[in-house]
Amino acid sequence: MPSFGKIFPNSFLMSISKSLTFNMLFLLTVIIRGFAFVEQRTGMEHFGPFTFNGIRFLLGSLTLLPLLALQNKSRGKSGI
Repeated sequence: MPSFGKIFPNSFLMSISKSLTFNMLFLLTVIIRGFAFVEQRTGMEHFGPFTFNGIRFLLGSLTLLPLLALQNKSRGKSGI
């Protein structure tokens, strides 16, 4: 895989690309957080606070497990 410096040899282009990547990830985070607020308010009408937060924690953990396994695989570690 070619390195980032070979694709964008100019440091100015690298800083623009990094800044654009940061801004797009930040925008995605804000959008997800905005939708989550609506879902939290709606979910609290159907479940109690402890059950709702337990389900959120469980779903978040299950979402991150494949990413953790992928990270360990790329580092050469076995298992989670």
